[in-house]
Amino acid sequence: YSAEQMQRMIYGEENIQNKKKELIRYNGIIQKNCYRLIRMIENMIDITEVDAGQHRMSLKRHDIVKLVGEVAWATSKHIEERNIQLHFHSDLENKVIACDAEKIERILLNLLSNAVKFTPAGGRIQVGITETENSILLNVKDTGIGIPFEMKECVFDRFVKVDKSISRLREGSGIGLAIVKAFVTLHKGKIEIVTQEGQGSNFIIELPSDLIPCEIEGISCE
Repeated sequence: YSAEQMQRMIYGEENIQNKKKELIRYNGIIQKNCYRLIRMIENMIDITEVDAGQHRMSLKRHDIVKLVGEVAWATSKHIEERNIQLHFHSDLENKVIACDAEKIERILLNLLSNAVKFTPAGGRIQVGITETENSILLNVKDTGIGIPFEMKECVFDRFVKVDKSISRLREGSGIGLAIVKAFVTLHKGKIEIVTQEGQGSNFIIELPSDLIPCEIEGISCE
Protein backbone atom coordinates (compact mmCIF):
# COMPACT_ATOMS: atom_id res chain seq x y z
CA TYR A 1 0.00 0.00 0.00
CA SER A 2 2.90 2.33 0.75
CA ALA A 3 4.35 1.65 -2.70
CA GLU A 4 0.98 2.44 -4.30
CA GLN A 5 0.85 5.73 -2.37
CA MET A 6 4.32 6.67 -3.62
CA GLN A 7 3.23 5.93 -7.18
CA ARG A 8 0.23 8.23 -6.82
CA MET A 9 2.51 10.99 -5.56
CA ILE A 10 4.76 10.59 -8.61
CA TYR A 11 1.76 10.62 -10.96
CA GLY A 12 0.90 14.08 -9.60
CA GLU A 13 4.31 15.52 -10.43
CA GLU A 14 4.94 17.51 -13.62
CA ASN A 15 8.20 15.76 -14.55
CA ILE A 16 6.73 12.25 -14.40
CA GLN A 17 8.70 11.21 -17.50
CA ASN A 18 11.89 11.36 -15.43
CA LYS A 19 10.45 9.05 -12.79
CA LYS A 20 10.24 5.86 -14.84
CA LYS A 21 12.83 3.96 -12.78
CA GLU A 22 11.08 4.85 -9.52
CA LEU A 23 7.71 3.76 -10.89
CA ILE A 24 9.17 0.46 -12.07
CA ARG A 25 10.71 -0.13 -8.62
CA TYR A 26 7.46 0.61 -6.78
CA ASN A 27 5.53 -1.55 -9.23
CA GLY A 28 7.94 -4.39 -8.49
CA ILE A 29 7.29 -4.00 -4.76
CA ILE A 30 3.53 -4.14 -5.36
CA GLN A 31 3.87 -7.22 -7.57
CA LYS A 32 6.06 -9.04 -5.03
CA ASN A 33 3.62 -8.42 -2.21
CA CYS A 34 0.64 -9.42 -4.37
CA TYR A 35 2.33 -12.78 -4.97
CA ARG A 36 3.01 -13.04 -1.23
CA LEU A 37 -0.67 -12.45 -0.44
CA ILE A 38 -1.76 -14.95 -3.09
CA ARG A 39 0.48 -17.64 -1.56
CA MET A 40 -0.84 -16.86 1.91
CA ILE A 41 -4.48 -17.02 0.78
CA GLU A 42 -3.90 -20.28 -1.11
CA ASN A 43 -2.27 -21.81 1.97
CA MET A 44 -5.14 -20.70 4.21
CA ILE A 45 -7.74 -22.15 1.81
CA ASP A 46 -5.83 -25.41 1.45
CA ILE A 47 -5.30 -25.99 5.16
CA THR A 48 -9.00 -25.31 5.77
CA GLU A 49 -10.01 -27.81 3.08
CA VAL A 50 -7.61 -30.42 4.45
CA ASP A 51 -9.07 -30.00 7.94
CA ALA A 52 -12.58 -30.42 6.54
CA GLY A 53 -11.57 -33.51 4.56
CA GLN A 54 -12.57 -31.79 1.33
CA HIS A 55 -9.18 -31.48 -0.35
CA ARG A 56 -9.13 -33.74 -3.41
CA MET A 57 -6.14 -35.36 -5.04
CA SER A 58 -5.68 -35.73 -8.78
CA LEU A 59 -3.12 -38.48 -9.26
CA LYS A 60 -1.54 -38.90 -12.66
CA ARG A 61 1.63 -40.43 -14.02
CA HIS A 62 4.43 -37.84 -13.83
CA ASP A 63 8.17 -37.95 -14.25
CA ILE A 64 9.10 -36.79 -10.74
CA VAL A 65 12.67 -35.92 -11.82
CA LYS A 66 11.42 -33.61 -14.56
CA LEU A 67 8.75 -32.12 -12.27
CA VAL A 68 11.18 -31.28 -9.46
CA GLY A 69 13.82 -30.04 -11.92
CA GLU A 70 11.36 -27.64 -13.53
CA VAL A 71 10.41 -26.14 -10.16
CA ALA A 72 14.08 -25.71 -9.23
CA TRP A 73 14.83 -24.06 -12.58
CA ALA A 74 11.80 -21.75 -12.33
CA THR A 75 12.88 -20.48 -8.90
CA SER A 76 16.63 -20.32 -9.55
CA LYS A 77 16.70 -16.72 -10.80
CA HIS A 78 14.78 -15.38 -7.80
CA ILE A 79 17.00 -17.33 -5.38
CA GLU A 80 20.22 -16.26 -7.07
CA GLU A 81 19.07 -12.64 -6.92
CA ARG A 82 19.24 -13.07 -3.14
CA ASN A 83 22.91 -14.06 -3.56
CA ILE A 84 22.11 -17.66 -2.64
CA GLN A 85 23.31 -20.59 -4.75
CA LEU A 86 20.75 -23.21 -5.83
CA HIS A 87 21.90 -26.68 -6.90
CA PHE A 88 19.69 -29.48 -8.25
CA HIS A 89 20.94 -33.06 -8.36
CA SER A 90 19.21 -36.35 -9.16
CA ASP A 91 20.61 -39.86 -9.03
CA LEU A 92 17.92 -40.77 -11.59
CA GLU A 93 17.54 -39.59 -15.16
CA ASN A 94 13.79 -40.12 -14.96
CA LYS A 95 11.23 -41.82 -12.75
CA VAL A 96 7.48 -41.97 -13.35
CA ILE A 97 5.27 -42.20 -10.27
CA ALA A 98 1.64 -41.46 -9.46
CA CYS A 99 1.40 -38.01 -7.88
CA ASP A 100 -0.51 -34.75 -7.92
CA ALA A 101 1.80 -32.42 -9.85
CA GLU A 102 0.26 -29.22 -8.50
CA LYS A 103 0.70 -30.37 -4.91
CA ILE A 104 4.27 -31.55 -5.49
CA GLU A 105 5.00 -28.10 -6.90
CA ARG A 106 3.42 -26.43 -3.85
CA ILE A 107 5.45 -28.68 -1.53
CA LEU A 108 8.69 -27.69 -3.21
CA LEU A 109 7.84 -24.01 -3.45
CA ASN A 110 7.00 -23.84 0.25
CA LEU A 111 10.22 -25.64 1.21
CA LEU A 112 12.33 -23.44 -1.08
CA SER A 113 10.61 -20.31 0.21
CA ASN A 114 11.35 -21.43 3.76
CA ALA A 115 14.98 -22.17 2.89
CA VAL A 116 15.48 -18.77 1.22
CA LYS A 117 13.84 -17.01 4.16
CA PHE A 118 16.37 -18.34 6.65
CA THR A 119 19.52 -18.65 4.51
CA PRO A 120 21.80 -15.60 4.53
CA ALA A 121 23.42 -14.12 1.44
CA GLY A 122 26.31 -16.25 0.30
CA GLY A 123 24.54 -19.42 1.42
CA ARG A 124 23.54 -22.50 -0.56
CA ILE A 125 20.35 -24.51 -1.15
CA GLN A 126 20.43 -28.04 -2.55
CA VAL A 127 17.50 -29.94 -4.07
CA GLY A 128 18.08 -33.64 -4.53
CA ILE A 129 16.35 -36.84 -5.66
CA THR A 130 17.35 -40.38 -4.74
CA GLU A 131 15.61 -43.75 -4.87
CA THR A 132 15.16 -46.58 -2.39
CA GLU A 133 13.58 -49.97 -3.03
CA ASN A 134 9.96 -48.80 -2.82
CA SER A 135 10.13 -45.02 -2.63
CA ILE A 136 11.51 -41.77 -3.94
CA LEU A 137 13.36 -39.42 -1.60
CA LEU A 138 13.23 -35.68 -2.23
CA ASN A 139 15.31 -33.38 -0.10
CA VAL A 140 15.72 -29.63 0.25
CA LYS A 141 18.86 -28.75 2.20
CA ASP A 142 20.08 -25.27 3.14
CA THR A 143 22.98 -23.65 4.95
CA GLY A 144 20.70 -21.33 6.92
CA ILE A 145 20.17 -20.66 10.61
CA GLY A 146 18.90 -24.15 11.41
CA ILE A 147 16.23 -25.01 13.95
CA PRO A 148 16.66 -25.10 17.75
CA PHE A 149 16.37 -28.62 19.20
CA GLU A 150 13.31 -27.74 21.29
CA MET A 151 11.46 -26.50 18.14
CA LYS A 152 12.20 -29.48 15.91
CA GLU A 153 9.08 -31.47 16.84
CA CYS A 154 6.64 -28.61 16.20
CA VAL A 155 7.91 -27.00 12.97
CA PHE A 156 5.08 -28.63 11.00
CA ASP A 157 2.39 -27.23 13.30
CA ARG A 158 0.47 -24.31 11.84
CA PHE A 159 1.32 -20.75 12.88
CA VAL A 160 4.58 -21.89 14.48
CA LYS A 161 7.68 -19.83 13.70
CA VAL A 162 11.11 -21.15 14.50
CA ASP A 163 12.55 -17.87 15.78
CA LYS A 164 10.00 -15.14 16.34
CA SER A 165 12.61 -12.39 16.62
CA ILE A 166 14.05 -13.36 13.23
CA SER A 167 10.72 -14.21 11.62
CA ARG A 168 9.38 -10.72 12.20
CA LEU A 169 11.93 -9.52 9.66
CA ARG A 170 10.68 -11.95 7.02
CA GLU A 171 7.35 -12.63 5.35
CA GLY A 172 5.40 -15.70 6.34
CA SER A 173 2.19 -16.81 7.96
CA GLY A 174 3.59 -19.84 9.78
CA ILE A 175 1.50 -22.36 7.82
CA GLY A 176 3.80 -23.13 4.88
CA LEU A 177 5.35 -26.19 6.53
CA ALA A 178 1.94 -27.34 7.79
CA ILE A 179 0.77 -27.35 4.16
CA VAL A 180 3.89 -29.29 3.15
CA LYS A 181 3.20 -32.02 5.71
CA ALA A 182 -0.51 -32.16 4.80
CA PHE A 183 0.24 -32.59 1.08
CA VAL A 184 2.95 -35.20 1.76
CA THR A 185 0.48 -37.14 3.92
CA LEU A 186 -2.14 -36.98 1.16
CA HIS A 187 0.44 -38.70 -1.06
CA LYS A 188 0.79 -41.44 1.61
CA GLY A 189 4.32 -40.19 2.15
CA LYS A 190 6.47 -39.12 5.09
CA ILE A 191 8.56 -36.06 5.90
CA GLU A 192 11.33 -35.56 8.41
CA ILE A 193 13.84 -32.85 9.18
CA VAL A 194 17.53 -33.16 9.97
CA THR A 195 18.75 -29.91 11.46
CA GLN A 196 21.11 -28.27 13.90
CA GLU A 197 20.90 -24.71 15.09
CA GLY A 198 23.36 -22.54 13.18
CA GLN A 199 24.17 -25.27 10.64
CA GLY A 200 21.17 -25.38 8.33
CA SER A 201 18.25 -27.75 7.77
CA ASN A 202 17.52 -30.69 5.52
CA PHE A 203 13.89 -31.57 4.80
CA ILE A 204 13.57 -35.13 3.52
CA ILE A 205 10.37 -36.33 1.83
CA GLU A 206 9.65 -39.98 1.15
CA LEU A 207 7.03 -40.69 -1.51
CA PRO A 208 5.82 -44.13 -2.61
CA SER A 209 7.18 -44.98 -6.05
CA ASP A 210 4.40 -47.41 -6.97
CA LEU A 211 1.05 -46.46 -8.46
CA ILE A 212 -1.50 -45.49 -5.82
CA PRO A 213 -4.76 -47.46 -6.22
CA CYS A 214 -7.49 -45.52 -8.02
CA GLU A 215 -10.28 -46.80 -5.80
CA ILE A 216 -9.22 -44.55 -2.91
CA GLU A 217 -12.10 -42.16 -2.27
CA GLY A 218 -11.66 -38.70 -3.77
CA ILE A 219 -8.81 -39.73 -6.10
CA SER A 220 -8.93 -39.95 -9.87
CA CYS A 221 -6.11 -41.74 -11.70
CA GLU A 222 -5.08 -41.37 -15.31
